[in-house]
Amino acid sequence: MDRWLSLVCRAPGFLRSSRGAAVALALLALGTGACSDNITEPVRFDAVQCIPEPSLLVGAIWQPFAFSALHAAFLHAAGPMATALGSFEQVDQIKQAMGDMPLPDDAKSKDTACRLLSVANSALVAMPNNPETLPDRDGIRLVLILAAGVLRGPTR
Repeated sequence: MDRWLSLVCRAPGFLRSSRGAAVALALLALGTGACSDNITEPVRFDAVQCIPEPSLLVGAIWQPFAFSALHAAFLHAAGPMATALGSFEQVDQIKQAMGDMPLPDDAKSKDTACRLLSVANSALVAMPNNPETLPDRDGIRLVLILAAGVLRGPTR
């Protein structure tokens, strides 16, 4: 008890009052209750599922083919078409996103593909509006639109 009194006597002014001491004890009790050793499962967060950007889906007609059928188009978009756009940071983003495109067989791969489509589309939109690169930009956009339509699936 003497130890407690000596702590209270050396405590800042607000803790010497009964109200301050009560607040301090309540905070101490909350703090000890917050550290619990009875946690049995890891905390799980719900992942936000990627949905293709609406700008890629406007006017797109769903085609009944596998996403893997676009693999050659992804490589062409990441290679010759992107290279023809010049040397911008956005071109590097397009090349990497299209070159790393997985061929979805499961939900995780589809989500990754959707996110890479978003990266490539954002980079394409941020590119300068240069008339000389318009055919290649349109070609890449067409590949993105087709991929987004396949990822989304048929509408009902």
